[in-house]
Formats: sequence, C-alpha cells, structure tokens
Amino acid sequence: MKLGFFGGKVMGHSCLQYMIDEKILPKFVLVNSDDDGNSGPFYESTKKLAIENNLNLINKIDDVFSYDVDIILSIGYAHIIKKNILEHPKIGIINAHPAPLPKYRGRFSTMFAIINGEKTHGITFHLMNEDIDSGDIILQKIFQLEENETGKSLYMKSSEIIFSEFKKLLQIIIENKLPKRIPQKEENSSYYKKEIPNDGFIDLRWEDGKINRYVRALYFPPFDLAKVKIGKKIFSILPHGN
Repeated sequence: MKLGFFGGKVMGHSCLQYMIDEKILPKFVLVNSDDDGNSGPFYESTKKLAIENNLNLINKIDDVFSYDVDIILSIGYAHIIKKNILEHPKIGIINAHPAPLPKYRGRFSTMFAIINGEKTHGITFHLMNEDIDSGDIILQKIFQLEENETGKSLYMKSSEIIFSEFKKLLQIIIENKLPKRIPQKEENSSYYKKEIPNDGFIDLRWEDGKINRYVRALYFPPFDLAKVKIGKKIFSILPHGN
C-alpha cells in the first residue's frame, strides 16, 4: 500500500513519528503553510521531523501528481483540498477530524462542544470529498468529557485518541482491510466556522452555566482567554482551578 501524508500540529507530528518508527514511510509529506520548521506554542514542527528523517517534503499540493499513491493520510492538515487532488489517490484521502461526525464539522469543534454542554465528544477518520468533513466514516471513537474540561485539555485529549486510533487504522490499511464505509447522516450534522463566538467576550446576561462553559472552552494558552468588559475596562477570565 503506497501512502502519502498531509499534516501537522500535535496529531500530525505524533502520527508521522509513528510511521517513521514503524518504518511505514510515506512517499511524500506536505505540511501546513504556517509550519516553517520551528516548533509552535504547543506542538513540534512536522516539517522539521520530515527533514530530519530524509522524507520527501513537497512544497505545494500540486506536487502530489508526481507520486503514485493509494491513500493520502490527512492528519492535522488545515487547508481545503481541491477535487483534482482528492481524486488523485487510487482509494482516496483519509482525514482525521477531532469531532464525532457528522456533528461539529468545520473548525474549533472542541471549543464548541464545551460551550454547547456536550457530555461526550469523539474523533473520526473519514474519506474526504468536496464538502467539508462530510465524507464516509472509516473509524470513529466516542469518549466522555470531564466535568471541568477546557478547550486545551479536550483538544489534547482528542489528539491523543486520534494517535491511538491512527495506529489501528494504519495496520488495517497495511493489511488492505479497510472497514465498510459508513455514510454520514445529514439530519444529524452541524457545522461551525473558524470564529470565536461573541468575539471572545462574556455576555453577563448569560446564565452562570453558560458563562462557566464559555470560559473553559476558550482556555487554550497561549491564546487569548475569555474576556469581560465592565465599564471601560476589559478583564481576562481564567476558569476555576487554573
């Protein structure tokens, strides 16, 4: 099975490292455009990892046409992929999404799950199509949210579970035993844009539970905390216990 790899962030770095450790090397690696080879605020550089291990690091997505691959693995890749790229691998592109699809398509899924008061969350590996996060499900794992879950803790937990499930998925791929594809049910779907609701500000008219969830959801250092404006002053708010 000939593989390609798109990715980055916590989940992409850990999954590519596993492929290297297991000597299941992708034909090429494409990283996120903001990965300049230096580590980010909470993750290691996938570009640096690829260079250090002499992998074929491609600079632009159209370079994939130079490679004959069966599957491209998209783990933590943050860019929309065009139809001609989606159709290039013989089987397709399998994407890791940190949400229980079809719920929470789009961006910031872990943040919105906390704001909405979900009791469970999940991760999904799915085949990509032209619509965002809507392709057939290959593998999914649902798990419980902790009572005081924060945006960062849920993101890191989701990344860790993606990594553990990726190891299973990779073995299935290598053995050419992909499970039956499960179409997503549109009636259960939801989608969220890449934006912070209410511009990061607490509305003091919200009920206490929503304020608590909002503060926890936006807790993701080193990024901005939830804020509240009182008079002409703006205060940043930490969740309880942090």
